[in-house]
Amino acid sequence: MWSYRAGDIIDSSPAVADGVVYVGSHDHRLYALDAETGEEYWSYTTGGFVDSSPTLIEGVVYVGSQDHSLYALSAQAGEKLWSYATGGSIVSSPRVANGIVYIGSNDHSLYAFNQTSISPEVQGKGNEQHEQ
Repeated sequence: MWSYRAGDIIDSSPAVADGVVYVGSHDHRLYALDAETGEEYWSYTTGGFVDSSPTLIEGVVYVGSQDHSLYALSAQAGEKLWSYATGGSIVSSPRVANGIVYIGSNDHSLYAFNQTSISPEVQGKGNEQHEQ
């Protein structure tokens, strides 16, 4: 069918929606490619490797980067809608449920964000020590 050569290795698993393939690369980019032809629609450059596999919900692509940030990008144009810097690199992949975006960070934290907001709903909860 086709192949697309990124600027570095691809460890990210692709997300596919509406005829577009979204995939990250060690060249610090998230790519949006035509699913039928492999033609590049757009790419967005982060500050680190993109090992995280993107998640697409309601026209927004969510992806983590080893630059410590979670990005929310317009699926259509690749424009940054918002980002949030955590205390460590992000190699995990975001998941969305009930309007909340969840992402793990190498800072030992799980973050939960409102889909449309850059403020985490929950940050560092559950770190309390429980006596037995």
